[in-house]
Amino acid sequence: MKETKQQSMFATEHDFNVDDFKASILNSTFEKCIKDGVITGLCKTQERFQDGNCSMSVISHCLHEDVFNAIKDELSTQMHEEHFYFTSNISGNERLLFKYKDYVFIIKLADRTQNKTKQENRIRNQELDCHIISIVYTLDLFRENIKTLSLQYIKGKTVTWVYPISMQDIPNLKDTENDEVKIIAQKPKLKKENANKEAI
Repeated sequence: MKETKQQSMFATEHDFNVDDFKASILNSTFEKCIKDGVITGLCKTQERFQDGNCSMSVISHCLHEDVFNAIKDELSTQMHEEHFYFTSNISGNERLLFKYKDYVFIIKLADRTQNKTKQENRIRNQELDCHIISIVYTLDLFRENIKTLSLQYIKGKTVTWVYPISMQDIPNLKDTENDEVKIIAQKPKLKKENANKEAI
């Protein structure tokens, strides 16, 4: 996946500026925190529901919170000198987001349908005081591993900018969970002796 940007024909000073965002926000540490947070969040959800006895809606809801909390932990640890503001989900149905500098970040699982609430409409139409950046990830067919991860600027139904975060060199999460070290007992080998009682 390559970075894509859609140019506006009638740009204004209030439009999202990709170059300003990159200069202000993007660096290797920030990208690593996002990537590690998404991976850690998925692992936590998989451990919680490894018996598979829950509906996909319940699992998706928990995955959203686990990924958000894992990203929060990564940013708070790796970029502790920076100031982040994280929302909480006390009522259980509030949109989780965090603010960093002049941008608001939300987390989206690409194939999950969002509730059509007033808050979601404002987010979708970029009607907050800050530009909203979506951290969008997709899962593989069996929902066991992260397939793609990107930062996106979405306004209405249009994705005007996509910045992919590489997921290469990431181990298969399902395989690493099942990796076991097998110890096979072996009988000790006895030394044979020749006619002169010399060990062979």
